[in-house]
Amino acid sequence: MYQVNFSQDLLRQFARDILAAYPRKTFGYFFGPENEVDHRVVTRYRIFEDDARSTAKVDEYFTSNGAYYRNNANAGFLATPEETMRLERWRRAERLAKVGAFHTHLRHPAFLAGIDRRLHPTANLFLLLISLRNPAHPEIAVWAPAGGRFESCDVFEGGRLVAARGGASYFPRLAADVAERVPVPPPGLNFVRVGDLRIADSPVTNRAFAHVFPRFAYSSAAAESPVTGVSYHDAEAFCVATGTRLLTEPEWGAACAGVHTRDAVSHHDEGLSRYAVYSETSNNSIMSVRSREANAHGLYDMQGNVWEWCKRDDVKDAGHAPTKGGSYLAFAEMCDSTISQRIPLHYRAPDLGFRVCFDDHQGKAC
Repeated sequence: MYQVNFSQDLLRQFARDILAAYPRKTFGYFFGPENEVDHRVVTRYRIFEDDARSTAKVDEYFTSNGAYYRNNANAGFLATPEETMRLERWRRAERLAKVGAFHTHLRHPAFLAGIDRRLHPTANLFLLLISLRNPAHPEIAVWAPAGGRFESCDVFEGGRLVAARGGASYFPRLAADVAERVPVPPPGLNFVRVGDLRIADSPVTNRAFAHVFPRFAYSSAAAESPVTGVSYHDAEAFCVATGTRLLTEPEWGAACAGVHTRDAVSHHDEGLSRYAVYSETSNNSIMSVRSREANAHGLYDMQGNVWEWCKRDDVKDAGHAPTKGGSYLAFAEMCDSTISQRIPLHYRAPDLGFRVCFDDHQGKAC
């Protein structure tokens, strides 16, 4: 029975490197010791850097396969002959054998399509597909060559079953793993140190979100307004792409340094009005970030303007995640820093956004 065996932690490191390259299309090979080829033991991998997709002849081939390739310049990948030769020289010097190939699907699930079969380098190699259509939850599926066709096979890492035949598996912790990278903040995000964290001084704006996801459309007049209508998964995808993460509930509470507004009778709170865009100060409209004063930590809009997704607790938040802070539509009591609303991960609303952070030991790039 064909199965693929990765050495301890190699597959997870591979997925981190793939995500670090996102949203670039990736392609490459897996290698094992020359004397253990029959065991399909993977000990090394190499990701190609040079893509010949943009050359006229290769582009013509891909676009001949349909509108999908005409509409997406980063669909399809073909390694250049020069880099292929460099890799071959490296392989021989390291006394390795090719045992598998891989590439990413940026918009599709880990589905083995006809063009994947046609472009597979050789019938002797297994094929691993890694889908990043939701980069917060990368999916993998592996197929082994079997008499001119492909069969789904089991994948092990360090003796542990990772992906079983017959379907794709995903790594729910990869988003957190990728956040170990030093972040490169998109335009409009400024980070301030609060304890051991660097926290964005405002919610993520439309401009910052569109920098990471260029297809996201917004009015130029709203460039500095918080992005809204995003699900928890959308927020996590942004975190993966930028090397950041969401704040936990306790972290958010500590960073808020908020005005406590527990009086459910009076909607107006003079202290809150200095810091928050809420029902009494918003004129029923979302406002640009930093429209009010910063709190004691130098953070803006922690209360009001938009509710903010916080990182879900894997134990108590199954299928849900906490949101905090209130919004431009909220009563004062809803903006109290002790209030949390747990909502489904797929939920979107016109007053729901998010803020990001990273651990200060990761670096001082921000």
